[in-house]
Amino acid sequence: MSSLGGYYIVRSEDFVYNPRISTSAPVGPINRNKLGRIGVMSPLYTVFRPHDIDTTYLEYFFKSKYWHSFMNFNGDSGARSDRFSIKDSVFFEMPIPIPHIDEQKKIGAFLDKLDSLITLHQRM
Repeated sequence: MSSLGGYYIVRSEDFVYNPRISTSAPVGPINRNKLGRIGVMSPLYTVFRPHDIDTTYLEYFFKSKYWHSFMNFNGDSGARSDRFSIKDSVFFEMPIPIPHIDEQKKIGAFLDKLDSLITLHQRM
């Protein structure tokens, strides 16, 4: 990832952590750029590109609440109550369970199919 005057260039499949907290994202959300195009992100966000891990698997990991305890233990809501504060160096030490790549792909594909099925039933 490169920088453009302090801003981050977000490429396809990069992840972006938004430190703004909400009821549905108590430590802030992490989302994957699946738009198929490049974007620009403020330095208030953390942008990262994973290596040697299936991005769909990682996306579902961040949709879970599994990583919230690490964030709560290592960061805080800071001076502003609407933003979560954690140092990038600490954030990147987050332990993530990483099974073999084949298993990651199977888990990601299974959860994708499950999401599609749920969406289909909600439309009915």
